[in-house]
Amino acid sequence: MSLDDHITPQLYKDGTMTPDMFSVEQARFAVRLWKSMAIGSGTWTLPGVGKYRRTGDTTLTLIEIHAGNPVNAVLGNVFDRHDFIVKFANQVGWIVYENVEKAYDAEKVELNVPNEEIGRVAVCSADCGTVIRIEPVDVWKRFHKIEEGVCPVCLDDGFSDDWNGIHVVIDEKSVMLRRKQVEEEE
Repeated sequence: MSLDDHITPQLYKDGTMTPDMFSVEQARFAVRLWKSMAIGSGTWTLPGVGKYRRTGDTTLTLIEIHAGNPVNAVLGNVFDRHDFIVKFANQVGWIVYENVEKAYDAEKVELNVPNEEIGRVAVCSADCGTVIRIEPVDVWKRFHKIEEGVCPVCLDDGFSDDWNGIHVVIDEKSVMLRRKQVEEEE
C-alpha cells in the first residue's frame, strides 16, 4: 500500500473534518512534505500559524507561534489554524506536539513574556474590571502587548509603566459581568 492509498480513507473517518475543508491533493502534499523533512532538524513554516519541526517518524512539534492568534480565530482554511493541523495530522496517522521556543505577534515582534514574572496580575485602575496576567506562551491563548499603560478594553490609562512592552493575557470576565448587570438593571 502506498502512502497515497493510506490518506484518502483516513481523512474523514470520524466526520469532524469534512471533504470541503481541504482536498485530498492538499492532504497528500502535506504528508509528502512532512515525510521529506529530516527527523530532528527538518522544519516547516506555516505563515500566520508557526514553525513545526519533524521530531519522529510520524511526529511534528510546534516550536514557534506566528501572529499570536488563538486557535479559535476565524481564518481561511484548514492550513491556517494549528488546531486543524493537529486534527488533520491525527487523521492521517501523525501526532503534533507543542514545545514553543519562540512566539511572535501580528507585527512579527517576538512576544515579551518574562519568565521571572509569570503569574503576575494587575487590575485596570480605571475600574473597568479588566484583569491582565503574565502567562507562559501557549498556542491556545491570545497575547496583547501593553503600551503606555493603556487598558486594552476600556482604552483608558489603566496600568503602571512597568507593564509597558509586556505581552499579557486579558481576562475580561469582570467586564462582561458588569455589562450584564447594567443591561439587567435597565
